[in-house]
Amino acid sequence: MRILFFLLVPFIANAQMVGKTIYSDGSIESTGAIEKGMPAGKWQYFYEHGTLKKEGHFEKGSEHGYWKEYFPNEKLKSAGLYEKGVKIGNWKYYSIKGVLVREEWWEKGSLKDTKTYH
Repeated sequence: MRILFFLLVPFIANAQMVGKTIYSDGSIESTGAIEKGMPAGKWQYFYEHGTLKKEGHFEKGSEHGYWKEYFPNEKLKSAGLYEKGVKIGNWKYYSIKGVLVREEWWEKGSLKDTKTYH
């Protein structure tokens, strides 16, 4: 069960909401800024045991910019760009040991090419 909390964090010019989702054991599942009721700016997601699962930025509620996802052992799992919630450009995927295993090339949310490494 997920619980969503909003905390008000004052800034000099205005106030910004901070959103958090919490696992049932009380550990943080995700945290980041909320603007106009939507995720905005940097967000981080965590495994139940507390290590970073993925991180990136939101713009107007959609993934936007560079995102990274990690294995529970903290090694990079995947990385790539979003534009308004849609994958674009080169995405890289790694094994749990950190070895590049696949690359994908995306254009406006459509997969254009894939290269798998052995």
